[in-house]
Amino acid sequence: MRRSLVLILVLLAPAAGGQDVTPETVRALKRFELFNACRPMRILISNRSPAAADIGLTSEALQAAAESRLRAARLYSTTDPRYTGDVARTGGAVLHVGVGVSDTFFRINVEYMKAVTDEFGELGLPATWVTTDFDSHDGKAGFILSSISQHLDKFLVEYLRVNEAACG
Repeated sequence: MRRSLVLILVLLAPAAGGQDVTPETVRALKRFELFNACRPMRILISNRSPAAADIGLTSEALQAAAESRLRAARLYSTTDPRYTGDVARTGGAVLHVGVGVSDTFFRINVEYMKAVTDEFGELGLPATWVTTDFDSHDGKAGFILSSISQHLDKFLVEYLRVNEAACG
């Protein structure tokens, strides 16, 4: 994780000094965040809000939405929660979709996590790409699922751009 932060700081250092960030710097940062050679990724769903169940927003519906978006982009997932992963096959990649729901508001957090080794040889699974949203809802699960789909689409556009050559 420390090496990840150092790399990001080094890549962004020119911007901090008032210089323009080059397209190469942006590409390098995006590659660090999202490149995984188009390997399968595990989908992890977090939906522990009692209010979510009250409006019919189930973990199964969230899982189906995420899997559907990945399949539409010809990406595949390993969905069994007991799956410990074959790092060679998946690169340790995880797409985490977290949802919190209250009576009137919801929070969405979509994170792409991948295996990163620090300078001491320790392997970690940090979130390298994140999108978050906080909004009100109308008491219907469909509105929240639609918002999640938009965030997944944003992830897929950026992921596929970075992994284009590997995805074919």
